[in-house]
Amino acid sequence: MQEEKIEEQVPIKIYATNRTFRSYLVFWVSQLVSLLGSSIVQFSIIWWITIETQSAIFLSISAALTFLPQLITLPIAGVFADKWNKKRALIAIDFSQAFVTFILALVFLGGYGAVWIVVLFNALRSIFQAFHMPTVDSLVPAMVPKDKLTRVNSFNGMFRSLIFFSGPLIGAGLMMFWSIREILWLDVITFIIALIPLLFISIPLVEKEKDKEEIPFIQEFKEGFSLLKTTPGFLVLAIWSLIANFLLVPFNILLSFFVNVTHSGTEVSFAVIMAFMQAGSITGALIISLKKVWKRKVLILMACGAGTNVGLLIAAFAPLGQFFVMGIGEFIIGFTLSAGLPIYFTILQTAVSPDKQGRIFSIDATFSFAIMPIGMIVAGPLANFLGIINFFVILGISGIIFNVLIYFFTNLRHLKY
Repeated sequence: MQEEKIEEQVPIKIYATNRTFRSYLVFWVSQLVSLLGSSIVQFSIIWWITIETQSAIFLSISAALTFLPQLITLPIAGVFADKWNKKRALIAIDFSQAFVTFILALVFLGGYGAVWIVVLFNALRSIFQAFHMPTVDSLVPAMVPKDKLTRVNSFNGMFRSLIFFSGPLIGAGLMMFWSIREILWLDVITFIIALIPLLFISIPLVEKEKDKEEIPFIQEFKEGFSLLKTTPGFLVLAIWSLIANFLLVPFNILLSFFVNVTHSGTEVSFAVIMAFMQAGSITGALIISLKKVWKRKVLILMACGAGTNVGLLIAAFAPLGQFFVMGIGEFIIGFTLSAGLPIYFTILQTAVSPDKQGRIFSIDATFSFAIMPIGMIVAGPLANFLGIINFFVILGISGIIFNVLIYFFTNLRHLKY
């Protein structure tokens, strides 16, 4: 009883206990429900824009305009994630995001749906997602015992992949019977389902280091970026994440165009290919979860990075209409991403103290995403100029070479993570 009273009323230093772990599992399941609704809606929106525009350039520009607000907001969001009461913050953030989707659904219901309106509302949603990501990620080391971190991260990736596996399939099936205006309501409904457990679970408060309770916002903001210098290997990892995302984002942005226009595929073809990717993600996360502690994490991470680009090349070389071959490439992409990300997150979670977790994840996300808008904007024009297959091949080969260079020509491989 005493432990429960302390946890609910004051910040605690011993964050992760069996009790907090059980609360995290409840929270985790509720978030997966909401994620399923978002996955269905996101698939439906992407396919709807593809059909409406039939333009690789418009797809890349709309993706960039949707993404930029999130990029700008992320560094600020990380500081707030460390300062706020996380439970109240999550309730407010999730409610705001669901409310924006609710308004968009009303717009379609009134017959005013247009591509630019969808892009505008997606931009608003991305702002709330920028606050949501570091807040959720910073909860993991505070609620999950250290010896369970890698497994929890891998299971988290596996079940998210399962959600993203089923989301496109459900979305494709629903689009045969429903229009986009009906599907949008699923995001609102699943948010309400996810909100109920969040109201009742206990989320521990995180005690800051001594004499840091009254640090001004701007100083904490600067302190977050100083982690780039003081955390061993973090700067190299941040640069690796930035370039890796830049090389992969054009393929992700143009995949629906590649399926629909280059290979004359339907929404079912696109959904099946996405399902292959998520099947790979489930497999990769499951394998990582089988072992409690993984050694040589950096080597595994770089190997996964190179493997992702091998999958990209296989998908790019798929013969016309051969969606199974494309699916094999997507399976490899999903496998390597889901195997590498738990390792990556475990490195960050163990290298930085819990009271700075929000900042470390927002800064990491900022670096990872910083160059992505450029990749989004140039993807369409370069695909038109080079030919989309040639463009994908160049990206894949560049990605393999980049991962080899990072591992053998930086000090990252010598770090004891």
